Amino acid sequence: MKRYKMIFKSLSVMAGLFLLFAFVIGIVQSAMSINYTPTKASQQTSILELEPNSAFTPVYDNRKEEFTIVGYLQNGHTFEILRDYSNEWWQISFGNGNGYVKKTDVIVNEEPYRLKSTKNTNDMFITIKETNIFEQPSDSLHPIATIAQNLRYPIMSESNDYYEVKVAGKVGYVKKSDVELDDGIPILMYHHFSYDEDNLYPGNLNIIPPHEFSQQMTILAEEEVETITLTDLEGYLNGTTNLPGKVVALTFDDGLQSVNEYAYPVLKTNKQLGNLFIITGRTPNEGAPYNPKATKFQYLSTQIIDNMRDVFSVSAHTHNMHRLKGQTSHLVAKPLEEVQEDLRLNKSILETDYFAYPFGKYNKDIVKVVKEEGFKMAFTTKRGYVKKGDDPHLLNRLNVPPGMTINEYKKLVGID
Repeated sequence: MKRYKMIFKSLSVMAGLFLLFAFVIGIVQSAMSINYTPTKASQQTSILELEPNSAFTPVYDNRKEEFTIVGYLQNGHTFEILRDYSNEWWQISFGNGNGYVKKTDVIVNEEPYRLKSTKNTNDMFITIKETNIFEQPSDSLHPIATIAQNLRYPIMSESNDYYEVKVAGKVGYVKKSDVELDDGIPILMYHHFSYDEDNLYPGNLNIIPPHEFSQQMTILAEEEVETITLTDLEGYLNGTTNLPGKVVALTFDDGLQSVNEYAYPVLKTNKQLGNLFIITGRTPNEGAPYNPKATKFQYLSTQIIDNMRDVFSVSAHTHNMHRLKGQTSHLVAKPLEEVQEDLRLNKSILETDYFAYPFGKYNKDIVKVVKEEGFKMAFTTKRGYVKKGDDPHLLNRLNVPPGMTINEYKKLVGID
């Protein structure tokens, strides 16, 4: 009996030691898990790669909700798949955003995951023709991919005669002579339209004759310059949208009736797009008929604005702060609490994420309020182009004054 008791006691001791050992191991593993965060490489052991079935396999973009070709992939090379987009498409990284490849055009393989440390700069180029991407900085080799003409594309680095770029997880090289550096996107600023005989404020640089505007839009149409939305611009700044090289954004401040009278028909005919910055405190439900000889500015009614939405998107320009106190904008002069309430109301009425500072006036406190109220982009009147890396709440614009020549306008929009 004593023998059995001794055996039982020994087993109990061993069991206790085993439990103690397991407990210690658990503590060590727990401590290790607290101090160790798995890298992406350790979390993901493989990736899906596609190989084109043939040379010049198309890469598509669907920014306009229709698939258009923006480049090509060459067979004999493999490219990383981002995700399964649908029954018909694979999504890949391409340029400043994503591209799409037809599943029927490629073979798919699972490959070991390779940790990549490639990152784009804010610099971009514009392709002036169909532009090859080479595996090495030499054009003596067959290209691995091709970028379509007239596309903005991000640069990783540069050396000698080549730019280093990424395409679907692969690094390649583009000849500098095949492209031109991107100087930025012109955001044009318009206000009021009036013929000289009706102009109550001669010499005002914010008032241009309707025939000049019509001529400018004809230039954009003939030169195939796309008029982009502010949503397109936001995607470009965020690195989620591919844009052509020849683009411009048209903005119209204050929401004046002359825009509906003179600008809207021209844009509609040319299938061009614009953006209105609206002062909601001056927007009647129903407005009086337009009078070009009115002694004060007439503002668009909500009814007219709704009728213009096939051409214009609508953004914020304060509710009741588009005023001056001496030479100071109310937006800057008024208490911040009032400013915040005004912007909140303006934003909620228009349901927009974009804002323009009245008279282009702001300070750091106003910019902070604009951010706090959820505006994703805000526009100044400071002259300049918009580039990746710019502060999205302090974006430049280019005022279009009266009397511009055709050549001056072309230079302004970058098509000289």
